[in-house]
Amino acid sequence: TRLECVRSMLERSGSLPVHVSKGWQSTIMEEEILELVLAHLPRIASIDLLITKGMPMLTTAPEIMPTRGYTLRSLSLTFCYPRIEISCLRGIKFPNLVSLTWAGGNHPVVPELLNPGIISLDLDFCDTTRVSLSSMLAMLAPLQNFEEFRLRDVLCADDFNADGTQKS
Repeated sequence: TRLECVRSMLERSGSLPVHVSKGWQSTIMEEEILELVLAHLPRIASIDLLITKGMPMLTTAPEIMPTRGYTLRSLSLTFCYPRIEISCLRGIKFPNLVSLTWAGGNHPVVPELLNPGIISLDLDFCDTTRVSLSSMLAMLAPLQNFEEFRLRDVLCADDFNADGTQKS
């Protein structure tokens, strides 16, 4: 089966970095594969996922996961529904993360993922999860090495006057 194949490849690869790229469907097999791969989070170098629904392994923080020592350099998550939550990353530090793309989904964990080494940041929180300008500026304050920076549907319209200037 595909699950057995993935398990075998993870075992054969030993301690080599893992790259995850998949548009996840909502089948039991796909969820089992994702759970198996996420168990190797400390050695994952890049993640590029299309998340089509909330899955238990994404919304439940792992019981025994170190908070440091991860090699993740690139994280790209695109959510099909804005209310999907990813709390499995909460409290984990990714000091090597240089690229973060977050489109849709529930964003409270995003500030925890940011570190001064981020050079590429692409945020699209969609209409239901926008943040205030002051919250966004506070979140971005420690980041000073941008080479690429994109914001879409992130800021609340309530923070601006009709002419586009910021409200005091």
